[in-house]
Amino acid sequence: MIKVSSIGYPIPDEKIDHLFEPYWQLEPGKGWGLGLFICKMYAELLGGNISVDSNESGLTTFTVNISV
Repeated sequence: MIKVSSIGYPIPDEKIDHLFEPYWQLEPGKGWGLGLFICKMYAELLGGNISVDSNESGLTTFTVNISV
């Protein structure tokens, strides 16, 4: 399990479902919208998954689980 956390702006629940879609951007015009999609694809190729949790205080945590 790998966890990466960051404190910033909270991600609204209705947008979390879209984070791993190709070319989707939380803030249009910032980046290509491929980074999290590629992370998801690699995690799935290794038999795992990636998830995200963001709370109201702005703490966002991405968790990658890969079975050994």
